[in-house]
Amino acid sequence: MKKFPIHRYIWMIIFAVALYAIFIIYSSFDQTVQIISSFPFVLFIIMLFFAFVNYLVRFVKWEYLLRRIDVRITFLTSFLCFFSGFSMTLTPAKSGELIKPWLLTRLGYDPGHIAPVVLIERVTDLFGMIFLLLVSAAFLGIGIVPGILLCITLILLVFLIQNDRFVGWLRDRISKSNHVSRFLPIFDTLMYSTRILSGPGPLLAGVLLSSVSWFFECLCLSLALEGLGYPVHIMVSVFVFASSTLAGLLVMIPGGLGATEGLMTVLITAEKVPLDAAVSATLLTRVATLWFAVGLGMLALFIFNFIFPETE
Repeated sequence: MKKFPIHRYIWMIIFAVALYAIFIIYSSFDQTVQIISSFPFVLFIIMLFFAFVNYLVRFVKWEYLLRRIDVRITFLTSFLCFFSGFSMTLTPAKSGELIKPWLLTRLGYDPGHIAPVVLIERVTDLFGMIFLLLVSAAFLGIGIVPGILLCITLILLVFLIQNDRFVGWLRDRISKSNHVSRFLPIFDTLMYSTRILSGPGPLLAGVLLSSVSWFFECLCLSLALEGLGYPVHIMVSVFVFASSTLAGLLVMIPGGLGATEGLMTVLITAEKVPLDAAVSATLLTRVATLWFAVGLGMLALFIFNFIFPETE
């Protein structure tokens, strides 16, 4: 396994700082800085608490999915491995969270067997976020067609994975190709775990847990606006947060940087919130829901590497 790409993270942090500086300058530097600095500290702690509840609920999902494929590790190991994945939040669509199965190779597990857990985590997160988006959009009377189309696409993907004829056809194509036939054992391992985890039971449980967990991060945005003196209906916060997060995922920019902040700010100003307050709410929310996770992930990865050092 490659060493942790710390230099890439340094560049991503520099990019994020520059991006946030542009946001602040564009919205009126002095006012925005004053608004953020005067934000109630207690409210920000509650925002961090809600974000942490999100992580805990998703950890329950991680544990549940592991047990569905008969992977049982100690609570501390599982906890550290799960949170280590957040160190890779600044990757396109959080694909870097595949570090988790590779970390478990130090305990003798096959990464191909565990990698589908990360895939189903991401799929159920998408379903959960889309569910929140559709519910809030319906409540607010906003068009929901894009969310429905994305949901149909994901359902079709799950259907294909569960379809014996399609999987058999795909396996046959791989076995007949001279270039990729050597990867057939890996394909079989991946598909075995993926089909177990994408069954109706695990999928519904995963989506339910994802919906609950992400709702707590939507509350972070609601609290940010409340603390700035611009309270909005909770469904507005849910719609804004879900839309912005999905936009960040779909553009495949590491951490959704720029896309998520931009759309979140635009949608907040649409609620007649001044630009400087909208930018402040966006940045406070992103610190609580993105950078807090990255910091926890870095700490968890450091502890995991200390307890389970990588062998040459």
